[in-house]
Amino acid sequence: MSEPLRIAAAVEGPTDTIVLRAILRAVLQTDFHFQTLQPEGSAAFGSSPSSGTGGWVGVYRWSRQSASESGGSVSGSSALSHHDVLIVHVDADVAGKTYASGGVRDAPRDDLPCEAPCPPPDDTTNALRAVVLDWLGEDECPSRIVLCTPSRSTEAWVLAALWPEGNVVRRCDWECRASPPTTSTRGSRKATWFGETTGSVATIRMASSPLCPKTGGSGNARTTTGACNAR
Repeated sequence: MSEPLRIAAAVEGPTDTIVLRAILRAVLQTDFHFQTLQPEGSAAFGSSPSSGTGGWVGVYRWSRQSASESGGSVSGSSALSHHDVLIVHVDADVAGKTYASGGVRDAPRDDLPCEAPCPPPDDTTNALRAVVLDWLGEDECPSRIVLCTPSRSTEAWVLAALWPEGNVVRRCDWECRASPPTTSTRGSRKATWFGETTGSVATIRMASSPLCPKTGGSGNARTTTGACNAR
């Protein structure tokens, strides 16, 4: 019997971790071990949040530190030596930020902002993945790293999973909105996400389709579940 897949993630916040776990359960349909490397602490996982480690800046600093500790590239880091897959997540709205806005003064390049007109969202997310790879000290995406860049936020993926046939998701610009709009829950069924670490339960409403949005834009879950289309 093979060992469960060991998956690690560096994400902006605890909500992103909950969504990623749910997607992985739906896609893998088998047991796996999941560890959140960034943020280091979160109330959602039974510990106190570490000051200043959340958000995209936290992912940036974790990436730079991990790359620095392994000779300039995350490929040789403990994150990969101890895990089978590493997921690095930042929302696509980060493409519109500046390093200065996050208090970052040691950026390797002046590559933010990198936002492109939307739609299509892919132009922005492709540019952002190149930026994140630079944070990780990589020219190309290693086979065991998955870059997760939902446009413009993880909530958009949730919206597509809950209401894949909704009027909002059918719009060509739905992944370009700063905040996904609310929608009706009529015709949906309940599903439960269990927090593997704390045993806590978060109940959401989801459509009958798998929790893996089938979209043609940046939010395409193919980025999360397999290919790393960084450039």
